[in-house]
Amino acid sequence: LMQNIEQMYQANGYLFSQVTFSEDRSDLNRLVYTISIAEEAQTKVRDLTITGNEALSVRKIRESMKNLGFGESVDLLKPKYAIPAQLDSLKDILNTVFQQEGYPEVSVDYSITPVKNENSLDITYTIKQGAPLQIAALSVLHFPSGVPLPTQPQSPISLPRINQYIEQLVETLQDEGYLFPTITTEPLPDSSTIALTIIPGDRCIISAITIEGLSRIEDSVARRYIGFRTGEPYQIKNVNETKRQLLRSGLFSRVEVVPTDGKLASAKEAL
Repeated sequence: LMQNIEQMYQANGYLFSQVTFSEDRSDLNRLVYTISIAEEAQTKVRDLTITGNEALSVRKIRESMKNLGFGESVDLLKPKYAIPAQLDSLKDILNTVFQQEGYPEVSVDYSITPVKNENSLDITYTIKQGAPLQIAALSVLHFPSGVPLPTQPQSPISLPRINQYIEQLVETLQDEGYLFPTITTEPLPDSSTIALTIIPGDRCIISAITIEGLSRIEDSVARRYIGFRTGEPYQIKNVNETKRQLLRSGLFSRVEVVPTDGKLASAKEAL
């Protein structure tokens, strides 16, 4: 209870408020607790400054926060009050941003400085970037022709971004029917480029199409809305479009497109 009260005061600008309690056991039949609150002065944040961020401007930090899914936390860069939980949250976010941008040894800390003769505070976040770990370019080898190659991240590229790009490549290949691709990484002789070698494996082919659950609708009518044929590669975009077309027809209330054996794991699949 005391912690909740203290957090409530801090959230409203009473950073230095103190909450204490005392016990009264003079009555043997009851125990009386007295909570005392020293509010102190309400203090607003006058300014928040980030120092030591030579590699990333505040604008770039905002952009990275949004790209990493911290869009709702951008307001933490302009706080109204110094709320400890929010200050710690921004510290963790800044740490994540710099690691994502290729600074794995980054450290982040902050300090709070009361402004003289004012009921306000200055907050300073200090960044120690550490040595960057980045590469200049990626080289993608043996990516299947006919499959759109995802756009590469901009140079310089951090290791987290390389890993994310590899995940994107795998997802793209799987969506195009290459269910079990392998990607190996190897630095090229110039050491500024990493080669990603793609081993796509067999492409899944649709071997049969069966429609179940029809009662009043002819099989041939339902097949008019199916956007793939036997003998074609399994592609998730065609599967999703088929589901949309069948639902839009107004003939069906629920549509599922699944492998007949319940799992998508073979070079030939019946749907």
